[in-house]
Parts: sequence; C-alpha cells; structure tokens
Amino acid sequence: MTADDAKASYNVRKLLEDLRDSSSTGLYGIPPLDPYTHSKFPTLPISVPYVSGTVDVTDVKLTGLSGIKIAVLEVHLDSVRADLTFTVPLLKGEVNFNADLLLGGLFSMSIEGTLRAELQNVMVECSIGGHLNTSSSEPSYTLSALQAHYHADHMKVSIEGLDIDEDIVEAIESYKSNINLGDLTKTVDSYVSNQVLSQINEIIQKFSAEQVKTYLLDV
Repeated sequence: MTADDAKASYNVRKLLEDLRDSSSTGLYGIPPLDPYTHSKFPTLPISVPYVSGTVDVTDVKLTGLSGIKIAVLEVHLDSVRADLTFTVPLLKGEVNFNADLLLGGLFSMSIEGTLRAELQNVMVECSIGGHLNTSSSEPSYTLSALQAHYHADHMKVSIEGLDIDEDIVEAIESYKSNINLGDLTKTVDSYVSNQVLSQINEIIQKFSAEQVKTYLLDV
C-alpha cells in the first residue's frame, strides 16, 4: 500500500464507523442502515435445470447492521479497489416476494410469501472494484464488481405464505435430487451482488471524482 492508499483506507474506515454509529438516523445523505429498508427491486429471472421463472422482491428489511465491526479495510487507489472484512454479531432479514416458477417444465407455482432469516456471528470478506467515468463533464466513480464470501456460525431461515398443492409437493420431492442448488445459489448471489452495487452507486455518484479524492486524501 502507498501512503495515499493508507490515508484513503483510514478515511473510508472512519466514514463507515461514523455511519455505523449513526445507523438509526443516517448521515451525509446516506439513509439509515439499522433498520435498512428498501423496495422496488428489479425482477430476478430464474433459469436453472428443472426450475425456471421469475421472482419479484417487493421489499427488504435488515436489522443488526449497527453491530458491524471492521476487521480489515484496504483501499487501492490506482486500481480503484477495496478489500473489506467485517463481522456482525446478529443479522436479521425479512424479504417479501412474489414468485412465478415452473418446475420440471410441467408444474407451475405462484407464491406470495415472506422469507425470514436470522444469522449469528456473521463474517464477510469482500473485494469491490470500480472505475472512473470520464464521459461526462464532471467525472465520477462507479463500482462495477463485487466478490464476497460469508460465514455464519448459525443460520435460521423460514418462508411464510407457501400454499402448495399436493401434486406439486410430490413433484418437488421427485425432482429435488436433480435440482442443482449450486446453480440456483449462484443466480441469487449474483442478483444480490448487483443490488448491493446499485445501492452503493446511488450514493457515490452524487459526488464528483474530485470530491471523493478530496475526502479520501484530506486535500
């Protein structure tokens, strides 16, 4: 890391800690993070072997982000990249959704439900990459890549609102060994990553590249 990288890393850490400490009210035009609520998500298309269709997420609520502790944060200015590791003691999520799915190309399912999740002792390791937009008169930064891995000591998940006909339940039982959960997980993980990037970009694109550099480097 260069001296400028170290200075930028310190200032980003301080910003995130200030946001954490103001998580119930928000800060610098950034909305409250605990609870974090959002709606109007784009449709999630599902296309994996034996399962296809769409999922519309109507709204999301997360609680527990005020407990974030940053373990590692490194900003690399030349490559427009940040590496971050953080922990959360308890994270709860509630997702309301509508799904229209086709199982095995034969059995259709329409679901209006709520997914609830509770994760204890969460650790997230992620790398975020971006680039400088110079197409406009006032250049700005955009984040374009997110790779993340997480671990939770304990996870509890429930789905409410499932009202599935008996023949579909039997079909699920017969097809479940053929459904590749890895493919489904990749689809969902990619969707979540894109939404996280979208939310962050909504914030940072309010500021010019010059304003961002001034904040990061105290110049």
